[in-house]
Amino acid sequence: MLTCHGVFLATLSAEGRLLVNRWGKAIESTANDLLICPKPHIGPWHVDIVSREQHCCQDGRLCHIVGRADARKPIRPPHDIATSGL
Repeated sequence: MLTCHGVFLATLSAEGRLLVNRWGKAIESTANDLLICPKPHIGPWHVDIVSREQHCCQDGRLCHIVGRADARKPIRPPHDIATSGL
């Protein structure tokens, strides 16, 4: 079964930076929306920076689970210790 392996970027790491996709086009999303998305079907070395809103479960060039009936966009975990339950 193929599942999403996306990991959200730390917003402080991405905020205010120009990030581009593998084709050199700017990714126009908020830092809160960005993920590092491994591509295990290509190889362990291949990752993409993707927008949850623009790419996850929608863009077959960047999402390996697009079109699957059980495909779900990843959900960002809580941001701070107060809301994480720790």
